[in-house]
Amino acid sequence: MDSEGSDAQFFTQLKYDLDAAVDMAMSIMEDEGMFKGKDSRFIDHSRSDFKIHFQYVLEAIQAGSASLFTDYVEWNRVFFRGLGLEYVVAPTFRIIRDVLVKMGLGIDVDPILAPGMARLTESYDDVEIGFEGRPYSNLAESYCRALLKGERERAWELIKEAMDDGVGILDIYEHVFQPSLRNVGLLWQTGRISVAKEHLFTSSTQNLMARLYPYIFIKPPSKSKVMAACVSGELHEMGIRMITDILELEGYDTTYLGANTPSDAIVSMLKESGAKILLLSATMTYHMERLQALISVIRADQGTKDVSVLVGGRPFLIDGNLWRTVGADGYSKDMKEAITMVASFDEA
Repeated sequence: MDSEGSDAQFFTQLKYDLDAAVDMAMSIMEDEGMFKGKDSRFIDHSRSDFKIHFQYVLEAIQAGSASLFTDYVEWNRVFFRGLGLEYVVAPTFRIIRDVLVKMGLGIDVDPILAPGMARLTESYDDVEIGFEGRPYSNLAESYCRALLKGERERAWELIKEAMDDGVGILDIYEHVFQPSLRNVGLLWQTGRISVAKEHLFTSSTQNLMARLYPYIFIKPPSKSKVMAACVSGELHEMGIRMITDILELEGYDTTYLGANTPSDAIVSMLKESGAKILLLSATMTYHMERLQALISVIRADQGTKDVSVLVGGRPFLIDGNLWRTVGADGYSKDMKEAITMVASFDEA
């Protein structure tokens, strides 16, 4: 086997068997005295965190994307600052870099890691949480406040009153639901609310979206069939679900498969439905390889090779060329762009 093939095989093996890398990182932390005075819970969390970190870092390296790694570093700085543990972030990523160099991936990791590593020594501003300057900011703020208090019926009243005043469903999705979910995610990331409250907010918004379905599914579809799904393992479904709802409102014949959809099931349903356009979502960076493999299967199958594939999710916002890397036909930054992209695919 040639050197390049051996390097690729080792890289893949490392991604799916991280124990050796995690053990090495934990050993370095212990040798440097970072576990001194810490309880077993801290140590156990460190081990699980290292596993997640390595998954993200290896995916960024494999994609050749310094911006993905830098974004992940900055996300962790904000998250651990909220926990009062920001001091662990810089040594953690230094150790990860050292472990990867010692293990010998067969590639130079520093061009990918260096920009993010440099950010660890720089100051940064607090993340902006709020709705100031956005359309319908008062409505979004009131909606967010109501759900955070557990007042779901009050939140529904706000939505109904807005619709009675002429606010369209697209605007509600784009300017109320979407920014509210983003802000609540930031409140969790910065340690201001619990993950349970963040999950409750999301499920409550899903419930209110379902109440809007009588206003969305009001007439037979008049445009092409569109299928949407989250790749296998991906649990963050709100973004693509909202886009699918709006496409239905726009007249498309939509099929939404939901979160964590197995690849073979997606391909099978594509053939069964005859969908011309497929929307795929992946929020977590470590699902990029799985997404790329799925698109490759779709391209290779005679029954699906002509399907247009549109991708979305946070990694594609961070790296504007990533959609090409995974083999898609395009990506969208938001709901309105998704509608425009789907329309262009439909006309092709």
